[in-house]
Amino acid sequence: MQIRSFTILLLVCVLLSIQPALAFTSYDVEEDMEILQQIDDDVYAAGGALQINSDINGDLVVTGGNITVNGDISGDLIAAGGTIAIRGNIADDVRIAAGKLTISGSIGDDVIAGCSQIILEENATIGGDLVAGTDKAYLYGDLAGNVSGNFGTIILGGNVAGEMDIDADNIQTLPDATFQGERIISTDTYPGQTESDENGYGFIDIVFWLLRYIMLLLTGWIILYLATNSIEDMTFQLTDKPIHKTLAGLLSLLGILMGSILLAVTMIGIPPALILFLILVFLLYCARVIAGLWLGKKLFGWLDRTTTRWQEMAVGIFILLLLGSIPYIGWIVYMVATLLSTGAIYYLLKEKVRNRPA
Repeated sequence: MQIRSFTILLLVCVLLSIQPALAFTSYDVEEDMEILQQIDDDVYAAGGALQINSDINGDLVVTGGNITVNGDISGDLIAAGGTIAIRGNIADDVRIAAGKLTISGSIGDDVIAGCSQIILEENATIGGDLVAGTDKAYLYGDLAGNVSGNFGTIILGGNVAGEMDIDADNIQTLPDATFQGERIISTDTYPGQTESDENGYGFIDIVFWLLRYIMLLLTGWIILYLATNSIEDMTFQLTDKPIHKTLAGLLSLLGILMGSILLAVTMIGIPPALILFLILVFLLYCARVIAGLWLGKKLFGWLDRTTTRWQEMAVGIFILLLLGSIPYIGWIVYMVATLLSTGAIYYLLKEKVRNRPA
């Protein structure tokens, strides 16, 4: 599967998983969770430590700290977390963003992963391609397709039926490793770059896209927990006076940026300038979370589905980032959403200050 089509494929996966003709089961918890009974729906789950100990006849979309999939999944697996272990069998594709990924079962089709470490254990199999960006990869299992991407260190101990087209700093081949396709170690590109980077859809771009999505999810989780009512108010009133809010958002961001620059030119002003800059970064994240939550609410409202705020936010942010990835016009969508949401934050703070008792 070509890397340049990955964004389109992700959008298709999301739209297929939420179309009106399909049902889904959702879980939104702050602590540990375990799924023990078979589910004949798509499943969306978020929590701390998640144990999937039953079969799921559908897709599994999950995010959490530690994720363990012991059951079999008849559809796709899309997961983001700290540590992810796949011990069951996944019938279709796998999309992963994690610190560490361990695959002990079988994957029916492609695996696309951005991780610090990937382990494909000895009896594990991947039925399609492996496209990865990782510091360390231990591939002891068998792959029916191609291996491509960027690797720091890659240790090969299984069978690769397809081609290997990779950027790697260190490659170790164990005695039991076999190769049926061609081995190509890229040396004519910059570190972390692949051929498709020329068209703006390089592998590192995809990894950073996934990291941005995870960071926005974590930020959204925090602000939803700390300021649920305020976020809800801004979301519901986001499209009121859109021009005024967009201008207010632009002026607010420029004001904070210029203030941090002016403070930074003096030695005594460097600490407050850094604080102001961090506030600016957090404000940008909050604005995109609000825009994503608004998109999620609109989408699920159109589908006439009852959902949690977490699901609305997760799907909405996903769609916002996808829209922002559209060539030529994506940056406009992303900028307008950011400015509009920043303006909503400004108006809410202004109202709170105005209504504060003297």
